[in-house]
Amino acid sequence: MNAVAALCLCWFVEDYPVAEYIAASLSSQPLSASFLLRANELLLLLNTPVFQHVRLHWMDVRNPTFLAMLRSIYGFLMLLPQSDAYNGIQNRLSSLTSLYYVLRGEEEYCVCCETPCEIGEQERER
Repeated sequence: MNAVAALCLCWFVEDYPVAEYIAASLSSQPLSASFLLRANELLLLLNTPVFQHVRLHWMDVRNPTFLAMLRSIYGFLMLLPQSDAYNGIQNRLSSLTSLYYVLRGEEEYCVCCETPCEIGEQERER
């Protein structure tokens, strides 16, 4: 079985729980050079318009499969060496960190310093 192709298909059809299972199972297998090349190609593919719907799901914190999706992506990233493709996906995911707090409605965070923002609290009191 080609795990990278299966993971790609799961992300494309939005079956994130299965993608999470596949990503977790990869940790127990030896990673060959051909696997790493295919994995790098998948990371490059994630940055294309074909996977735009998946990247938009990264912001959908109310989706019941949200955690499975993030665990599958981060689990996959943790297996791979850092490359330009890895850094591209990592940068996209890192840019969403403060947005998660706002979308979940837990606390207002300042975009510039990622700390609790008094201005946001004042806006809610109005």
